[in-house]
Amino acid sequence: MPSDAKHERRWQRSMSNRRVRIKSLYVPLVLAAIHRWKGRRLYLVLNTTVL
Repeated sequence: MPSDAKHERRWQRSMSNRRVRIKSLYVPLVLAAIHRWKGRRLYLVLNTTVL
């Protein structure tokens, strides 16, 4: 789908930006996910192969 491909390219550009601190993004994302789905089963997969 074109919209997904556009989103993926935008995400890749953001992650390749040297000013973005990728590791500092993981903790807030995980905490937000845990808070949002509190009381439910949550499967979280982080692909860190590019790190």
